[in-house]
Amino acid sequence: MRLRLALKAPSRIGVALIACVLLLGATAVPASAKVKRGLYDCYSFDLSLGITTYQGSVVLKAKGRYSHAAGRNGRSLIRPRSGKYSQAGPRISFKSGPWASLYGVEKAATKFDVWAKGEQIKSWTCYLET
Repeated sequence: MRLRLALKAPSRIGVALIACVLLLGATAVPASAKVKRGLYDCYSFDLSLGITTYQGSVVLKAKGRYSHAAGRNGRSLIRPRSGKYSQAGPRISFKSGPWASLYGVEKAATKFDVWAKGEQIKSWTCYLET
């Protein structure tokens, strides 16, 4: 015995639903973007006092280089110290220099948290200066 399938022409709603599903399936998922290069100011937050404290500035440069200083004059760091970093996914690894014992976690393309290795609480947050 053979089965016969009766196919009906799809309704307008059905066609629209199929088109939406196809479009959603074809939409590419954006890859994790790296933190933008540039000048970042870093701040810590004291819960007991409820205040933020400036912790210095860092400049993320091309080819995995960075410079850090405790202060800056305009967009220039005062007595900067340099090192190397790399980023894989949201994690920023500081390989050498003044932040060699720290690592970063990207929160947005213009913001990252800095953590001391082995600590349970983040040290500070850095924000891109525009």
